[in-house]
Amino acid sequence: KLVGGDLTPGEVDLLKEKVTEYGLENIVQLIAPVYGDEKINVLQNADIFLYPSYHEGMPMAVLEAMACGLPIVATRVGGLPELILDAENGFLLEPGKPDQIAQALIQLEKNSALREAMQKKSYEIVCNCFNIETHAARLVQIYATLCAVSQQPPVEISSL
Repeated sequence: KLVGGDLTPGEVDLLKEKVTEYGLENIVQLIAPVYGDEKINVLQNADIFLYPSYHEGMPMAVLEAMACGLPIVATRVGGLPELILDAENGFLLEPGKPDQIAQALIQLEKNSALREAMQKKSYEIVCNCFNIETHAARLVQIYATLCAVSQQPPVEISSL
């Protein structure tokens, strides 16, 4: 199941053409973007979450997939290496390498013990590192540090 919409116009139509061209209509499902409970349902019924991006920040979709206990196959861009510990809760791959994506997906599909270990690790990481309490505590610490710095007298810079 491929869930989502066009990032650039025509992407979904191109995917539909490829699915038809290769006779994959009974294997590949293209699903429009989903939200709320429907998104959670799709994630909870998935086995693996694939996120092949060329540029990224800290994608909420990956955090949501981790919270649903999915192993992640993603590219080594932006903030993704902060979320995915390669070979622990997923695989980090180089962008633009479909052969690497295929190998990672096949490995996870064939090795249920590895897939289950990565599922548990994804859930553990998101619960321990990205929960609201941890995030709020980090923000408080950052603001406390900034406030302490702002209490310091200004530094004079002498001209040479």
